[in-house]
Amino acid sequence: MKSYVLVLKTVLLNNFRAVRTRYVRIDDKKQNAKNKLSNATNAALALLGIAVIIVLMSIMTHALAFLSALEGLHVKLLSTMLTCVQITVLILGFSGVTSNMFFSKDNEFLSSLPVRPEAVFSAKLTVVYLNDLIVGSVFLIPLLVSYVVGVIQGGATLPMYFYFMIPVAMLTIPVVPLAIISVLSFPMVKIVSYFKNKAIVTLVL
Repeated sequence: MKSYVLVLKTVLLNNFRAVRTRYVRIDDKKQNAKNKLSNATNAALALLGIAVIIVLMSIMTHALAFLSALEGLHVKLLSTMLTCVQITVLILGFSGVTSNMFFSKDNEFLSSLPVRPEAVFSAKLTVVYLNDLIVGSVFLIPLLVSYVVGVIQGGATLPMYFYFMIPVAMLTIPVVPLAIISVLSFPMVKIVSYFKNKAIVTLVL
């Protein structure tokens, strides 16, 4: 357990340093200020695009929740919403799993630490889970708020346990996409690693 906590802290610190180096710190030897400004601008535009998507999805969810409440179909709508969020996490989380688990720059350093490989793998998996949890929460929270408002305005009532189940749903939503991504990424990583060992293909890649 101590090894797991140590590796987890190391991975989180490395990720934080990577983000700070890319968007905040100024290091002329690696990246000039102009490139950093470009990266920050791209990140801001990406965040703006995500915000617009979330707003549009929230408006649509409110309308669908209102209509489904009138027809008594709001429970089925909730299941569809949770499935859509899981699909979103699945799509957005695939690159995160491969980059953090298999192609991360700190893998060589972590493998040199006097800890069991299981601790490194578990820590890496935890970081990926936390990333997916953030992604899922960013999409799910606004949708749930719009859903609740729409259902109540539609004249339906939600049981009290629904509100207690929201944190449970948020914590468990990344689990299924993470399991699917992990299973699918193993053969892909083997294929990429195989071809990258070929001199000709390495030049192309």
